[in-house]
Amino acid sequence: MPLAESVAEPMQSLLGSQLIGYILTTYDLLEEAFGPPTGSRDKVTAEWVRSMMDESTGERIVFTVYDYKTDWTPREPFEWHIGGTSKEHMPSIRKVVPAITTPEEAQAAV
Repeated sequence: MPLAESVAEPMQSLLGSQLIGYILTTYDLLEEAFGPPTGSRDKVTAEWVRSMMDESTGERIVFTVYDYKTDWTPREPFEWHIGGTSKEHMPSIRKVVPAITTPEEAQAAV
């Protein structure tokens, strides 16, 4: 599994990023994979900012996993937003963000 690293200057790294997809997962799975959230900001209660090498392009990419306009930090299975600079990076990002892929996993996470 590729490694997603923390980002030294998270806000600076987000320039040019936008919503590129969603991944069904839980806060606990994200925290287990990435540690505590990088922070929060306007309309976002929890956010992880990570970087990794995109296997398909060989370039270093920065991506974010965040909730949006929830007014609370979701703990149950939730479609977390994925931010980045290109939807083409989603296949690589999906390899490092823990996802719930079956109804059984979703039920176990409740």
